[in-house]
Amino acid sequence: MGVVEIISGVLFLVIATYGYHHFFVHRPKVEHVEKRIETIAQNHQGKSLDILSDKIAAFKESQLEKRLNSYLSQDGFGYGYVRLKLMRSGLKQTLDKLVGIFFLIWAAIFMVFFFIFKLDFNTAFLYSLASSIALSHYLVNRSEVKRKNLIITQLAPALEIILRGVRAGSQIDKTFHIVAREIHSPLKEEFIQMNSEIDFGVDFDKVLHASAIRVDIPDYYFFITTLVIQRQTGGSLADVLENILATLSKSQELRMKIKVFSSEAKTSGYVLAALPAVIMAVLWHLKPEQVLFLLYDSFGRKLLVSAIVMVIMALVIINRMIKLEV
Repeated sequence: MGVVEIISGVLFLVIATYGYHHFFVHRPKVEHVEKRIETIAQNHQGKSLDILSDKIAAFKESQLEKRLNSYLSQDGFGYGYVRLKLMRSGLKQTLDKLVGIFFLIWAAIFMVFFFIFKLDFNTAFLYSLASSIALSHYLVNRSEVKRKNLIITQLAPALEIILRGVRAGSQIDKTFHIVAREIHSPLKEEFIQMNSEIDFGVDFDKVLHASAIRVDIPDYYFFITTLVIQRQTGGSLADVLENILATLSKSQELRMKIKVFSSEAKTSGYVLAALPAVIMAVLWHLKPEQVLFLLYDSFGRKLLVSAIVMVIMALVIINRMIKLEV
């Protein structure tokens, strides 16, 4: 056994030990604390519970997560690109857990490249690192898109609730509490956070701007911008909300048309990406020596990995080309 194999084996054992300790030793303790918080929550009401939960959450926060949060909070709102990306994706895991998951994904991909494809250590390291970053970015983006689609579908009912409250004579900030009770996640969580900031005494316009940055949806931006302008210039808020609802209905209709028209290109891309795998399966039965060349020859393995990378890049490009923002 060479030095490279020994180093990779030790590295794998270290990462596996970390994963075992994190998910089977550390996480059960954290979950036990969270259950105790829920038990306390059932016996307390009001803002005192929120203060207690915040204190316990701050106490549970690890030193690694504190340093990451301090490093990533670099913009005016205190979010930073990475934290903002995770916030928009709806991932509720702590940063240290996400870092651990990333290293476990990287270790698994590295083992595949190094032991199955028989690539050298440097090539396997670079390929696995790039693949794990690309896969993590894809999963986060997928969660973000899914969350945004849910918010888009929930935005119109939320505006209807606000409109009914305004017509009944309620103030706009008071209707946010009704929306937080009636709407489901993830928009429910956003209105809960806005209510907490407003009750804490943060300026209403600043709360709206921060919410628009967190959500990052054109329809939501339009809603927030309209509210801010209406507060500064005056006018009938009910009429403004009615116009927003009509605009949201038209944009949703346009979004559905784009989805129908782009489905053909998306299906064609998936079929073209699946063709190499189908051809390899056919060759495996007809001429297996040609497939074995890609699996057991060093140059063939590099060709296979390069082909997989190019197929993934083609799928990403096709997805970008047919993705239109409304």
